[in-house]
Amino acid sequence: MKRKQFFECKAALESVKNYTGMEFRVIYFKNMQLLTEKVKEVEEKISASAEWAAFEKAATELKVKHAKKVPGTDQPVIENNNFIMECIEKFMEEFHELRKSFKDVISEREEQLKNYNAYLEEEIEISFVRIKNTDLPADMKAGEYAALAWMIEE
Repeated sequence: MKRKQFFECKAALESVKNYTGMEFRVIYFKNMQLLTEKVKEVEEKISASAEWAAFEKAATELKVKHAKKVPGTDQPVIENNNFIMECIEKFMEEFHELRKSFKDVISEREEQLKNYNAYLEEEIEISFVRIKNTDLPADMKAGEYAALAWMIEE
C-alpha cells in the first residue's frame, strides 16, 4: 500500500464508525489507531518550517497592502479566495523582491514538497487487523464494504 492511501483508508473507517458488533468495533479501533499513527507520521513530513511560515506571512501582508479595499474599510477585496489587486505591477515588483529575500527558504520548501510527494508514493507493508465477512455489520452498504476491502479477509 502507498502512504498516500492512508488518508483514504482512515476516511473509509471514519465513515463506518457508528456500526455495531463487538468484533467489528475491536477491529475498527485497532485499525483506526494504526492509521492515525501513520497519518500523523506522513503529516509531520510536510510540516512547514518557521522560516516558511515567515515568508507566507510576509506574502499575505504584501497582498493585503496592494489589494483593493472594501469601500469605507481597510479590509481587502477577496473574490474566489483571491485578493483583487489595486495595481498588479506594483504588487509583482515587491513580491519578486520578497521572493529574492527568501530564496533559500523557497528552495528548501520546494525540495521538501518534492521529497514529500515521493514519500507518499512509496509502497510499504502495513499489518492491518483483518475482519471476516461474517463479522461485518449486516446493514453495511456496498460502497462502504468496497471502501474497506483492504481490511476484509478474502
